[in-house]
Amino acid sequence: MPLLPLFLRQPSLRRGGATTIWIALILATNAANSASFQGLGHLPSSEALSQANAISADGRVVVGVASSGRRGFQAFRWEVGTGLVGLGTLNSSLSVPYSEALAVSADGSVVAGDSFAVPPNQKGAQAFRWNERDGMVAIPYEAAGYEFLSEATGISGDGTMIVGRGLFDPLSGEGFRWQESTGIVGFGDLPNGSAETRDANAISTDGRVIVGSSTIGPFRWDATNGLLGLTPPAETVPGSALAVSADGSVVVGYFDTPYETIAFRWDAELGMTRLPDWRILTDWSKAFAISGDGSIAVGGASNYAEQGFAFIWDAEHGLRRLSDVLAALGVDLTGWTLSSATGISADGARIIGNGFDPEGNQAAWIAVIPEPGTALLTAFGIALLAGFGKWPSARR
Repeated sequence: MPLLPLFLRQPSLRRGGATTIWIALILATNAANSASFQGLGHLPSSEALSQANAISADGRVVVGVASSGRRGFQAFRWEVGTGLVGLGTLNSSLSVPYSEALAVSADGSVVAGDSFAVPPNQKGAQAFRWNERDGMVAIPYEAAGYEFLSEATGISGDGTMIVGRGLFDPLSGEGFRWQESTGIVGFGDLPNGSAETRDANAISTDGRVIVGSSTIGPFRWDATNGLLGLTPPAETVPGSALAVSADGSVVVGYFDTPYETIAFRWDAELGMTRLPDWRILTDWSKAFAISGDGSIAVGGASNYAEQGFAFIWDAEHGLRRLSDVLAALGVDLTGWTLSSATGISADGARIIGNGFDPEGNQAAWIAVIPEPGTALLTAFGIALLAGFGKWPSARR
């Protein structure tokens, strides 16, 4: 606690006596108690069901899918102060209308996902891009006559580049990237034809790094190095890269062994490392999202005793149940089951996920976990600015 002794050593603040200290500590406590949790609600429907898939970098917008009546499902966009709003579908006249939002830009203004444009028994889903001005617009994908089988799963910070997967034929697909100026561009094979890409799942904020899966496991792509597998060349580890840090230097996802599915974190220095450790045993875990600097990962896990739980990971604490972290911060989760965490804001303070609400409905949620150090500094700063004391002159 180096801050408090330094704070007390200032002569002018000592003159304020215990009042200054107590006010600062009260403010610090209030800041720490700003942790919160809430369900995102659902669209008007006979079935209360919602699923959160992604959160904007600034933490203000969440996107996903919710039941929308008529046996259909609709992509949604949830915003602080506005609530959950449906985004429509590419074809609302279908007997089973469907759309799902899977990615959102840094400021929440652009959304990507997929939607049925024609009856699903004829073609399938088609990738879309949505903004408030243009609404939901299809991203054409044509390959071997399956032009409607595509899905947009990631989006750059400014919303101009989208990545996803397209289906060439009933048995194989390919990851792609899209820009308005180029249209869809497939990734093709890894170097020397060693493997085929299967999907592209996420893209860095600046659009320079893309991650996904191939026939030999997770991959990372950038314009300089092209496609690179994240496992040693001699090893084949099935799995997928699901998220990437803002600058593209850290990747998370999962890999499979004959006995378990394991969440991983990758960077150039350490390579691929598993996230679960002895503190929480798992037989299935996947890291779905990562903070902007790559220091915090979230996902879902299960073991023989638990069907599924949301987790949060950092290097200091390892993998922890998110419900335990929230409970320690005084958040009341009575009646809620947190099954998985699927997104995290760039600063790591806001986490979204899915589970079951007190009524037993599948429901999306958002949690706020403030940084304790930041809260403490903020409280002391407020006390100082409020005039409870002055720093001694440095000229003396």
